Amino acid sequence: KTLQWAYAELRARGSLPGVNKLQSYFADLLDRKHLKKADHTKLNERGRKALALYFGERGKTMSAGDLVERGFNNEGVMIDQARLSGKIDKLHFTDAGRVQVIDFKTGKPAASWRGKDEYERLKLHKYRQQLLFYKLLVENSASFARKLTVESGALEFVEPDERGRLVDNLTLEFSTEELERFSKLIGAVWRHIMEL
Repeated sequence: KTLQWAYAELRARGSLPGVNKLQSYFADLLDRKHLKKADHTKLNERGRKALALYFGERGKTMSAGDLVERGFNNEGVMIDQARLSGKIDKLHFTDAGRVQVIDFKTGKPAASWRGKDEYERLKLHKYRQQLLFYKLLVENSASFARKLTVESGALEFVEPDERGRLVDNLTLEFSTEELERFSKLIGAVWRHIMEL
């Protein structure tokens, strides 16, 4: 939510809020949650540190032209017989008619798609499917079909690694075979749902 607000401020005012304002906005959102005092304190500290680092390093690369929290609920996206909807964290326009779909991730960042253990491999597999899903949403939507091509997807980690540094985005180049296989999976799952 804080990232979404920062982008809205960038579009409206032409500049990002300062770190103190970002941290205050985050703290206000956190105060509205019903958390144990210890959890609140821990998350507040973690969020303040992450926001200072993230906006300190990435703020200069943020673009007012990016679409953030773009919903696709009324876009008529159909794959096979499945009706798709969702919300994409960020559409980053790379050049005329080309975008990258980006999903913000908190928590421990991943350095590659291979994963270090079985748990991380499973998590990254789901993230990969999420990016494939986003490509289908954009390219089959009423607003963007035949107007935009999603050239890649990426996970953008907003928290640092164990050394306290932000990692580069984990980028996914889409393959035709993987996209076709995923589309078939969507159709099969939809049929199972409809047939109970």
